[in-house]
Amino acid sequence: GPMGGRQLYRTENYIPYHPGLRELLEGKVIDAVSDLLGEPAVLFKEKINWKFKGAGGFGPHQDSPAYCEFPQKTFLSAMISADQSTMENGCLEMVRGKHRNGIVPQNSDGTIRTDLCEQYEWEPLLVGPADICFFSADTPHRSGRNNSQGSRRAHFLTFNPESEGRHREAYFAEKRKKFPPLFEMEPGKDYSEGARIYNAGTTPCIVTPCTVGSAPSSSVESTEAVSVSEEEDTSDQTA
Repeated sequence: GPMGGRQLYRTENYIPYHPGLRELLEGKVIDAVSDLLGEPAVLFKEKINWKFKGAGGFGPHQDSPAYCEFPQKTFLSAMISADQSTMENGCLEMVRGKHRNGIVPQNSDGTIRTDLCEQYEWEPLLVGPADICFFSADTPHRSGRNNSQGSRRAHFLTFNPESEGRHREAYFAEKRKKFPPLFEMEPGKDYSEGARIYNAGTTPCIVTPCTVGSAPSSSVESTEAVSVSEEEDTSDQTA
């Protein structure tokens, strides 16, 4: 993003408004997830992380704590990469096998407790365009700043077994209530708890709605941008 401006870093709730992506989701991707789960799967949430040049990283965390208010017990995410992921552009780093431990102790900001992170063996996820990676919501992961001249864009689609219910609309409604875009925030109201749940591992940010093509307004209700300082691009990226 331009210095002193805002940089788009995440787009959510777009599948209903994009026939091509919906066709992909309802075909090969959801078939693969169903095979991994051993039963039919349904979409719980979706987002695009743009991670443009200069975008910040996020601290080590698990996704599952953000889903505790929902009844599902099993979540599986599919990351569909649009760019080559490298250490330079802030690829994901994960810890093999630790998803079996469930939710681990956290720091006050929602990141994984520091002493545990120091014990983990972090592995970079060096994937290329159109590669798909599947991982549990309990998998510890983190990323660094994008220090390259390009982007590190990716779709993140999270599923749960159909037997555990369809909760996609409820998720986006709950997130919008606790961590809304800037134009819906009430002056003086503290949204730090919502940020801790839905933006774990990042520095404090301000969110604002963005326009995505000519899609209906409801398709960008969770689209967000993060403020950047006048001196340096300090945008944050979450996964």
